[in-house]
This record gives sequence, structure tokens and C-alpha cells, in this order.
Amino acid sequence: MKLLKPQRCFVAHFDMLGFKSAVCNNTIEACNALEALRVKMQGITDSYLEIVTEERTISGYISPHMFSDSVLIYTRGDTPDDLLSILILSAKLFCDSLLCGVPLRGGISSGDFYVNEEYQLFCGVPFVKAYVIGEEVQWLGVVIDDVVKTRFDEQTLLSKDNADKIVKWDVPLKNNGGKSAWVLNWCMFMGYKKQPPFKGIDLYSVFERIYGYSYDHLSPDVKSKYKNTADFLNQFYPKQQ
Repeated sequence: MKLLKPQRCFVAHFDMLGFKSAVCNNTIEACNALEALRVKMQGITDSYLEIVTEERTISGYISPHMFSDSVLIYTRGDTPDDLLSILILSAKLFCDSLLCGVPLRGGISSGDFYVNEEYQLFCGVPFVKAYVIGEEVQWLGVVIDDVVKTRFDEQTLLSKDNADKIVKWDVPLKNNGGKSAWVLNWCMFMGYKKQPPFKGIDLYSVFERIYGYSYDHLSPDVKSKYKNTADFLNQFYPKQQ
């Protein structure tokens, strides 16, 4: 415990869907996917986020780390600016990765997080929660822990521009069940040229080069992940004005 110092913050965990299959199918493409993910994350953290009347870089609020196909992101504190930063980074990272052929899923939680960046040691309940709520679902997306939604409501973030960043959705689970949960509305950052309706095959087409299988050759279980993601996209994708 002497090496690990606690800090109250927001924590996000992501990993790449089907990474083992991608590596076994084409190791070079899997490595390219990891590099693309790193580049996208770096580009977003260096971008500007307008908060109140100042322009500040998102990197001033968050600390991102990659371990193979897993991404850990945590904030420097638990202020409204920290929360807004991790929500925006997570949504943009998810969308940018999706469009460049890297399918992610994940979760965001909050609480006491123990960190030693020098030795790359990370431990805490919010890390575990973010991992669990992200891994139990049958789709590509980001689940928000209830405690994060509560903080979002309390921290005067419900402006016209922010109110739709977190939405309620019936999230499909791996056991063929489902649960009503708060999720990150990543659709607001999508850059598709076409409009809904989308199908699972539309989303999967960009990943075919990584996995080496056409959509028709996927198992029903895997197909359902892309179908469920398309259902979410069809519901929340911004309509053209």
C-alpha cells in the first residue's frame, strides 16, 4: 500500500472485441489495430475541450494507459470538468475506433482509485466495476455505472449540450437476458455519411479484414453483438436537420 496512493476519480475501461480471434487470424492486422487505437486516443487527448469560457486540453484532466488491447482511462480528480472530459474522450475514442476498424466495449465507474504511475500499478473498486459492466454486455458500447450518472446529475452538467451524453437503454447481456442501464450516447460523435436504418452487417463490414470472416460466416452469438449495436445506433443516431 505504500506504493499506491488513493485518489477519488472517474475510471473507464475498454477492450477490443474478439482480439484473440483477430491475432490468430492475422497478427499484422491485429497489431495495426492496436496502433490505430493508440493514435486515435492520443489525438483525442491532445484536442481541445471548451469548458466554461476557457479552452483547456482534455489531457489536463485524464490519464490514459494501454495494455495490449485494453485501455484504462482515469481522471485526475472528480470535478464536473473531469467527468465531462472522460465522457467526451470515451465517446470520441469509441466512435473513432469503430470507424477505423477497431471494435470496443467498456464501462465507466467512479470512486477511490489507487495509482502508482511510475510502476504502472492500478487498483480499485471503480476499475473492477468498469470492467464488469463493460464485459457482461452483448454489444459494442459503453455502460455507465449508476454512481457516475448520479454525479452527472448533481454536477450541473445537464445543459442543453450535455443532457443527451448519457441515455437509458435496454442493454442486451451475454446470457440472452437484458437490463435497463445508463449508457454513453456515443452516437453523437459518429461520422457516418449514410442515415439509419443500419444493420449488423453494415457495422461489421469494416472489421472483416481483421477477423477474416464474412458476416454470413459469423456465429449467431457474434452476429447478435453487431445487430444489437445497430439497434442502438438506429435509436440514438442524430437525425439530419
